[in-house]
Amino acid sequence: MPNKALIAGINNYKSISGLNGCLTDVKNMERLLRESFGFESPSIRTLTDGDVVWDAIIDGFNWLGEDAEAGDRLVFHFSGHGSFIPSDDDDETDDELICLWDMDWGDPNSFMRDDDLRDLTEIIPTGPRLTMVLDCCHSGTGTRAFSAARYSLRRPRRQSRE
Repeated sequence: MPNKALIAGINNYKSISGLNGCLTDVKNMERLLRESFGFESPSIRTLTDGDVVWDAIIDGFNWLGEDAEAGDRLVFHFSGHGSFIPSDDDDETDDELICLWDMDWGDPNSFMRDDDLRDLTEIIPTGPRLTMVLDCCHSGTGTRAFSAARYSLRRPRRQSRE
């Protein structure tokens, strides 16, 4: 069963305040995937600081989806700034977003809305398991609107004990 992971972390942003610990998160996630889940180093792509830009994330998702089959385990991990912006469609009031290295409110290619992340998941064929870890502010609903039917995210409610 092939495993692939795309791990991104940003401590030092181009023009917004930096963070501490995101690159440590990346190292810890790599170690966790290798030591606890059997991922091998060539199947883990790591992007840090200035490498975490729009095209690199898209290329990474294309790589994740390439040759992926049922039973494969795929991981996307992001550690960095997150925010929100008014939604540009009718699906919700605000879109949550991840701030890429070159974050600039005037450049929509410098951040990824939750809608963009949803679109990127469409690159992944049906069958593999995709785990997304968004370690950033406003990440709580970052994947909530993804198709529940496609990913079988909804679980039946537990029956109450009598």
